Amino acid sequence: MVLRVDPGVPRGGGASVTSAFVENRGGIDVFEEGVAWEIRTGEDPNGTEPDAVVTLNPAYLRDELWFDPAPAERTAPIPAGRLDAVGFFAHEFGHVIGFNGWGNTATGAFPGNYRSRFDRLSRWDGTNWFFDG
Repeated sequence: MVLRVDPGVPRGGGASVTSAFVENRGGIDVFEEGVAWEIRTGEDPNGTEPDAVVTLNPAYLRDELWFDPAPAERTAPIPAGRLDAVGFFAHEFGHVIGFNGWGNTATGAFPGNYRSRFDRLSRWDGTNWFFDG
């Protein structure tokens, strides 16, 4: 995994670096996030290259995330105005593993004749994007 610090992102994000072809369904090529593919099949779709990337805005990291001083215990209260870093990273790993796709959540459009497994289980109602999986 690669951890990037980038002041150009609003907060942070996570994704697999690559994807793997799963099937063609109804004329649409369906792909799976590379990390999920590797977990499921044991095959590494991008060889020795990093499998995932998590990007963080440095101000978000500094000013909003809170790192528990005793992470093995997880008993300290989260300070007001802060977000638990463990929860943040768990959320981003959800994107790395599979809650990610190519659908434009503002328009419902796709860049091509392909979808992620997440996209296939999502729908656009003309106003909102919904995950139905």
